[in-house]
Amino acid sequence: MTSVKLTLNCPPMAVFPVSRKLRRTAAEPMTANLTWPDFTGIMIYPVLIPATDVHRKGMLHWQVDACIGAGQDASGNSIVVNLPVEPVLFNLTHFDMEAQPITAPVTVTLADGRVGTGSVVFPICRTSLITGIAEAVIAQGSVEFQDG
Repeated sequence: MTSVKLTLNCPPMAVFPVSRKLRRTAAEPMTANLTWPDFTGIMIYPVLIPATDVHRKGMLHWQVDACIGAGQDASGNSIVVNLPVEPVLFNLTHFDMEAQPITAPVTVTLADGRVGTGSVVFPICRTSLITGIAEAVIAQGSVEFQDG
């Protein structure tokens, strides 16, 4: 097995109010970087997370729906990221909404047909209640490929 480092670069993202109990994120084009132990690598762009609903669950508690982010580069390398439901809490000290850390399963299919699986951890992501913009974050993890 070969363990490959995976980094997902997520740019700032708009979060729009739809109603008192619903917000919606804009679609987000992430960049996936895979780095092998010999420091060679590939970049897959865009890896698109679709627009996703954020539901109010309580006074200061919201929840982002599960979704699937996917992308393929010009060479035929592709990635699928299965983002689970994500709890979001209000932080009244910073006047923001904080999406809590999540671990997302990942499948990478290389142009040569090899398939690797793994996971990536998304850190806390803060969204300003004033601007409605979620900060950029970097998710990190790894993917395992069979040798041979």
